Amino acid sequence: YNPFSTITVTELPTLETLDFSAIAAVNNNANFKIKVSFAQGAGGLVGNNRFDNFTVDGKTELSDAIAPTLAFSPASNAINQAINIQPTITFNEDIRLIDNSAINNTNVDALVELRLNDASGALVDFDATISGKTITLVPTSALASNQTYYLALKANVVEDLSGNAITSIQSSSFTTIAVQTVFSAGDLVPVAYRMNATATEDEIALLTLVDILPGTIIHLTDAKYTDNATPQCPGGISWTAPVAGVPGGTVISIQTSAQIANAGTITGAGFGLSSGGDQVIIYTGSSTSPNYITALSANAWLANNINCSGSESKLPAGLTDGINSVNLSTAPGNVSGLSVNAFYNGPQSGDEAR
Repeated sequence: YNPFSTITVTELPTLETLDFSAIAAVNNNANFKIKVSFAQGAGGLVGNNRFDNFTVDGKTELSDAIAPTLAFSPASNAINQAINIQPTITFNEDIRLIDNSAINNTNVDALVELRLNDASGALVDFDATISGKTITLVPTSALASNQTYYLALKANVVEDLSGNAITSIQSSSFTTIAVQTVFSAGDLVPVAYRMNATATEDEIALLTLVDILPGTIIHLTDAKYTDNATPQCPGGISWTAPVAGVPGGTVISIQTSAQIANAGTITGAGFGLSSGGDQVIIYTGSSTSPNYITALSANAWLANNINCSGSESKLPAGLTDGINSVNLSTAPGNVSGLSVNAFYNGPQSGDEAR
């Protein structure tokens, strides 16, 4: 027994209430007991003590009759997933095997499956692990490009700690990214742009010096390059090459706000180009790990910058102004170091080396 409370006894009948609800060990404890002891008083000051009524009230907890729910990552029907992705299944509560035993990194493999295309596709080898409420599948080798994969939790293999099983197959599908063109800095060349024209869309034209593979994704943004821990600010649009690809020597025109292109498709958050000056920074990969192809600025590049918005940016690392990127602050027709509209009017014949 553990001491809980001391009550001073008087000659007057008194109602005393003891509340054990804050003690976790009391909950659902069939061996919970209450013991009342009377202290011995000095001679002549004590008499008979009694309880007229003694009542114990308990609260019935609601039983859990709901099976666990789960979430897949990648989400169902996700596209353009990396070929080195490690899919996960995350539950909303703790789970165990259907026989009440614990799930570990050895037996978890038998609970899930990864297949090509759909539920009847060929099995894909993987090693699964579990940490807390999340199962992670690590494919034995890189996944194929531009391939649909089927991920599933088998039926009647897991339950929550109240014995509620997931009785039907839970599944999801995702598709990996197509084989991507590997660009070098300067493989795309800005040949025209429009930032300030009444009733006309903001637009940039890019000459590709290399063949672009079908499904290649290129990101365009007016978000700035900075001195911050993650230098490239996120945002912008993504252009995807058409199914036939794009041959070298093609000019790709992209309206950045209307999200219209003369070839390929555009997704993401469109952006307008400021008449006070702006940039278009072009890269593959992601904003946290970009591979810069080129960059255009209507004004001079900043030496230092911490702002993601505004009209000025640093030149992204790895690019060289006048070689594989350009600022038009000194272009003919500039106004106080700003050229809001421009196009290339030099030679238009030759090869890449020229």
